[in-house]
Amino acid sequence: MKDLIGFIFYLKRFIMIILTSNLLRLVNILIGFLRCNFLFLAVLVGVLIGYSEVWLNELNDYAVRHLHNIADKMCELAYNFSNETDELKISALNQCAREVLLAQSSDWNFIITNGTMVDYAKKRTKDHVGRFNKLYEQIKSGKIDEEFLKDISEKDAIFPDIDYRIYA
Repeated sequence: MKDLIGFIFYLKRFIMIILTSNLLRLVNILIGFLRCNFLFLAVLVGVLIGYSEVWLNELNDYAVRHLHNIADKMCELAYNFSNETDELKISALNQCAREVLLAQSSDWNFIITNGTMVDYAKKRTKDHVGRFNKLYEQIKSGKIDEEFLKDISEKDAIFPDIDYRIYA
């Protein structure tokens, strides 16, 4: 329901901007919507044209709410810390962005649906969501565990140049 309300909110803004014909604002709003609601849009397109059964079905649909939750939280972090200068906090924010992308990987749902290494795929989704949430709380409290951050940054050393601000 939250996604539907968010979609309606952006749709109303989209219509209002068209009416006032401010193209730059329109583009910015569309980009913001796509960044924070990519998963929702992908599922919506899949439902409308079909063939999304591998990535969303009764075997893996439990994960969607967690993926939406961390995507929303990532947008919140990027917005609230858009001018961050503390290197440790920037590292933690960038790792949060990595964890969101790793959790959203379609591989996990594909593996679950096809019944190959299901426990591993569920564990990976759970691990990435859990790591994100732990870092999120640490960032919000201002108490970042450097050892934890170092450990998870080394486990999945992907996207070395990621900038968390892409979610703002």
